[in-house]
Amino acid sequence: METSETKRQIRKAIEAHGLWKLQLLDAVLTGKNDLTPESVIRDDACAFGQWLLAPSLPPQLVMSHQYEVVRFLHARFHFEAAKVLTTAMEGADMASELLSPLSRYTRASSELRRSMMKWEKSLR
Repeated sequence: METSETKRQIRKAIEAHGLWKLQLLDAVLTGKNDLTPESVIRDDACAFGQWLLAPSLPPQLVMSHQYEVVRFLHARFHFEAAKVLTTAMEGADMASELLSPLSRYTRASSELRRSMMKWEKSLR
């Protein structure tokens, strides 16, 4: 896989990440969403996760430190997002607290985005 395609996939993931966060915010505010916590927790179900875990990725990409970091943070983000969605679907008032700037979800989201940007910049 050429570097420009890898960069394109990472950029798409960064954009999708932002859009997905808006969906989650909507779920917290309304208590409704088409997604389920069981589907959200799966880091291999989103388009980026499918690309990230594809067996067709070149070994030099998969063996890079940046790949390992992004893969870990991506899985952690899905885990935290599923917890937020579960809380929102239960109608709990504390769901909005799970989106606060110091929450695990927000930290996981920020760390993932920063790591994806760093990974994209590291590619030549």
